[in-house]
Amino acid sequence: MRYVLFLGCFLLASCAYAQNVTVSDKIDENSYYEKTVVTYEDLIQEKQECENNIAYVQSFINKAEADIDRYTARIAEIDKIIEDLKLKAK
Repeated sequence: MRYVLFLGCFLLASCAYAQNVTVSDKIDENSYYEKTVVTYEDLIQEKQECENNIAYVQSFINKAEADIDRYTARIAEIDKIIEDLKLKAK
């Protein structure tokens, strides 16, 4: 039974790899969908590129959030110093 299941999965994977897949890509807001033919491998590669791009952008977002937190903390410190100086001036 395991052998039949393995063979079935292998054949399915082989067919999916070899078969071309038709997908639709929207060109712009005012156009119709254009049909293109890509392979399974192309889709996997594009998915990986998208995931890499997301990770790249996320690293900038994380750094920006850390910078915002650092600057916010510094503003709070400055506000505290200003309040202390105002109290001493009275």
